[in-house]
Amino acid sequence: MLATKKLVIVAVNISKSTKAYKLNLAGGALTAGKLTPYTTSETLSLKKGSAVDMGSLEIPARSIVTFVGNYK
Repeated sequence: MLATKKLVIVAVNISKSTKAYKLNLAGGALTAGKLTPYTTSETLSLKKGSAVDMGSLEIPARSIVTFVGNYK
């Protein structure tokens, strides 16, 4: 059985505006270079989003986003 290695990043944005980040991984590579966001805010509860490029992560205002990806 082959174990899957996961990368999990939890980002918190308490400001009133969306924040953009670029992730630079040293020593590893993600499958397709993508992360799947799960957003929690005043109106969302772990809402799964579409996979995003790890070079263009956005954290909406006043939210917590958990990004999940698989290592190659």
